[in-house]
Amino acid sequence: MRKFLHLKVLLLMLLSISCSKKDEVLRKGTVSLSLNANSNVTVVHFRQASSINVSSFSINIFDNNDKLVKEFPSYKDFPDQFYLNQGTYKLVAQSSPVTTAAFSSPYYYGTTDFKVTDLKSTKIDLTCVIANIKASVKYTSDFIDIFGEVYTEIENKSGKLTFENGELKEGYFSPDPITIKLYKKATKKLLISRTFNDVKPKDFYRFTFEPSKATGGISVVVDETVIDKNVEFRIPEKWLEVNTPTVQGVGIDLAQEQEIVEGNTKQTVVKIKAEGGIKSLKVFVKSANLLNEGWPDAINFTQLSQSDIDFLLDKGISYPTVINGANEVEIDFSGFINSLEAGQGVEDIFSFGFDVEDNFYQRDATKSLNLKIIPAQFTVNLDEGDVWVAKATINVTITEGNKDFVTVFYQEKGKSVWLKSKSYTTLNNKDYTYLLTGLSSNKEYRVKAVYNKNSSSELTFKTEEERQLPNAKMEDWYYDVVAPSHWIGYAEIRKYIPNSRGQSNWSTVNEKTTEHRGSFRYNYNSLSGTYNSSDSYKGSNAAEIVTVGFGSGTTNAGGASIVKKRASGQLFIGSYSYSGGSESFNYGMPFTSRPTSFKGYYKYSPYGNDEFSVEIVIENRDNGTVTELAREQYISGSKQESYTQFSIPINYSNTTLKATHMYVVIKSSIKSLDTRVVNGKHLGSTLLVDELSLNYN
Repeated sequence: MRKFLHLKVLLLMLLSISCSKKDEVLRKGTVSLSLNANSNVTVVHFRQASSINVSSFSINIFDNNDKLVKEFPSYKDFPDQFYLNQGTYKLVAQSSPVTTAAFSSPYYYGTTDFKVTDLKSTKIDLTCVIANIKASVKYTSDFIDIFGEVYTEIENKSGKLTFENGELKEGYFSPDPITIKLYKKATKKLLISRTFNDVKPKDFYRFTFEPSKATGGISVVVDETVIDKNVEFRIPEKWLEVNTPTVQGVGIDLAQEQEIVEGNTKQTVVKIKAEGGIKSLKVFVKSANLLNEGWPDAINFTQLSQSDIDFLLDKGISYPTVINGANEVEIDFSGFINSLEAGQGVEDIFSFGFDVEDNFYQRDATKSLNLKIIPAQFTVNLDEGDVWVAKATINVTITEGNKDFVTVFYQEKGKSVWLKSKSYTTLNNKDYTYLLTGLSSNKEYRVKAVYNKNSSSELTFKTEEERQLPNAKMEDWYYDVVAPSHWIGYAEIRKYIPNSRGQSNWSTVNEKTTEHRGSFRYNYNSLSGTYNSSDSYKGSNAAEIVTVGFGSGTTNAGGASIVKKRASGQLFIGSYSYSGGSESFNYGMPFTSRPTSFKGYYKYSPYGNDEFSVEIVIENRDNGTVTELAREQYISGSKQESYTQFSIPINYSNTTLKATHMYVVIKSSIKSLDTRVVNGKHLGSTLLVDELSLNYN
């Protein structure tokens, strides 16, 4: 049966008017209240609601600004009549609010708007209704016979109530989502858990548990009317044989944290078993770092959207295509593990919670996958010999971690921008080299290795200076007259020197080829084999290097000439001495840079099958020990009538030591010293060189 709770409010308007020229008209009405106890409640199957005592209901009246104008703690305190100014009001009547779940504790509430008008009375009928929700539980006798003693817990944010077998009282809860859980009494094993979200005031949930002859999962039937919601759990007898779903690791213990060095991967698979078939499978993301990166709070694997599918694919997490109804599935996190980062010098924990429910409403929501990500261990170092003019090789040793996550950053001193290099060469399974290119000559740099959020200690180095050979453009020359001309026709003998006066970097063998300085000295028996020429590639001068015949007793008689000595013209860095027919070469000059190539321009006119050579040598000299770092040579016998470039790549056989010295040797002949008479001189092959340069790319 249904009963109604009415608050009848009778407002009688009495007009009391007094007038004068300056008085305002004041209009008021008297208000009287008649409160009757009728209720509009839901049907209760197990007992009938008792009559409701409204004497304790509070009455409040508010104006149209929601300002409280009258307050009555209980209806019994309400006067027979009272006055209100004309206007619009709201009347609120309610029983004592119930904020905690309890048995037999309904909460009634009602409100209505009304007007106080001039010369009229207003009658207000207010119906108070239940403002919370009710719930009852019933177990059929057949259900108890099959499943034994059970009890049910119903819970929401207002609290939790327990319904034993035979409990006839209704529980009252706040109008918030409720969860019902059925337990086996002897073992306290959770048998069913179900949440109802669409909850409204006045709802009456009547839960009935009964057995079913079906062999499938539990069926839940909800009969919803405006007020009553009959929920029947039809549970097959086979349900007693179905184990609760389980969540476990494959080869890993979910009870333990999985320790993984950041950047590394590890086989991380979680297996979910559900004999009753999976109805719901959710994975909850519990890590703030992942949530800040855009991860959802939870992923429901039984209701994946296309965005969920794309997201999981991007993260490298794999799973079966069909999960709904499956008895066993595996979620593989292995492809995702190496993207997790440790903190700065500290470990970080990434946690995922699992909640699986089967078709019998059995759940396992107790398991978590906890990944402890440990910072990688790595160091950076460099050898002195690894720093060049425009490049440097940095060595990174990774004792724990993955090389693919290392980036080497470097910065020129005094600048704010850090440059980076990810190009590496593997030396072994722990040591890697990173090449820094495009560096500036003779500059200080800082360098560090970075692995996700962590950095190595910084190292500093200074690049080599981009030095060039002295007088590389062959512009600076002078000569000494070693024998003057004579009135009887002796020639002036000049010894040419390829330096500025006072400098001594370049040398020749002109001291030898001008050795005849006595009587009968002519240019066919005493001359310089290396001198400056105006036939240059650029500028005013080039070096002309010629194979010559010379020496006392050499004659100039055409094809019958006698040539006592012959020598290849030479131009080299170092010093030279000649005395009494004995010569001494001392190659080299101090030089602390290591070029990568040597270039220049030349013309060549070979005599016979001759060839010329250009050779460059880089050395390390240390307390009398000379270590050759590089030796390269350019040889050609082709005639070149116009200037042609030669380029010599310099490959270093030793890159550990720094350079201390270097030298260049250029020879006009390396195969034949043959000569012929040309303009009264015995000349062989002729080589011109100009615009020499060292390169440091």
